[in-house]
Amino acid sequence: MERKTAIGEIIEISKQLEKELRRLKAEGKGLHEMTDSLSDKLPETLSRRLHMLASIRNKAVHEADYDVAAEFESYKATASEVLAALSVMKRLRQRKNQTAPRQTTGKAFKKSSDVQSNILFLLPFIPAFNIIYFLFMIIVGVIPAAVNFILLAASLAALIAGVHGLVYKANQLAVTCAAVYFAAYIGGMFISGSAPKSVKMLKFFPVFNTAFFLRETLFRVDWKLTLFGLLFCAAAVSGIVAFFYRDWQITGVTLLALSYLGGICHFLLSGKKKPGSSGRA
Repeated sequence: MERKTAIGEIIEISKQLEKELRRLKAEGKGLHEMTDSLSDKLPETLSRRLHMLASIRNKAVHEADYDVAAEFESYKATASEVLAALSVMKRLRQRKNQTAPRQTTGKAFKKSSDVQSNILFLLPFIPAFNIIYFLFMIIVGVIPAAVNFILLAASLAALIAGVHGLVYKANQLAVTCAAVYFAAYIGGMFISGSAPKSVKMLKFFPVFNTAFFLRETLFRVDWKLTLFGLLFCAAAVSGIVAFFYRDWQITGVTLLALSYLGGICHFLLSGKKKPGSSGRA
């Protein structure tokens, strides 16, 4: 095999190795740095093999007198074994994330104070008062996105009102909106977020940072918990209102019953058993 072709294959294999390491959350540039960043996660034998492959790659690319042909076949075989091992580690990591226990409503409540634990856990079983439980579901669902939502709302409101102030020459309004927008812009720069780097860069650009705030808000809200809370709460409130109208009493009772039973079912299925039943609370 020609030297140029062998070096090209070595470079391509090195890129595949780097790609697999990045999937395991490796940091740095090049195989040596990326392997070192995962030193506490990779088996010692696998780390040694990765460093060996990195050294062969560097010598093949930078040393003109290096005998690439003599090392190519063993390099290729070792790289194949390493890629297979990294692929297994990636699948194990994904399986671990999928099977990791999610925080349920009961567990979220459990982190509250003892008073909340003794009272809030009883609310789903008390008609009318279960609305408080539904509101608490909504609050728990949206709290993770609260900061991003506030920054998003402040940015959009300041931007729209500021443009209105400039168009109609309301200088005081325009200056106030500019100050609010600047404060939201500075606050957004300190949010790390879970977005890819390409999306995170948007927070440094005015106007475009609203897209970053919107993305973080949508991804951080626990939509399942929030929507269930909104649904049960709307059914309960509508049922109470309908109950006081003569022709809508049956509808009101039906809505109240559905919200009551739905709240209890959701509470029990989310990992918390009814007080007084067997099992751990």
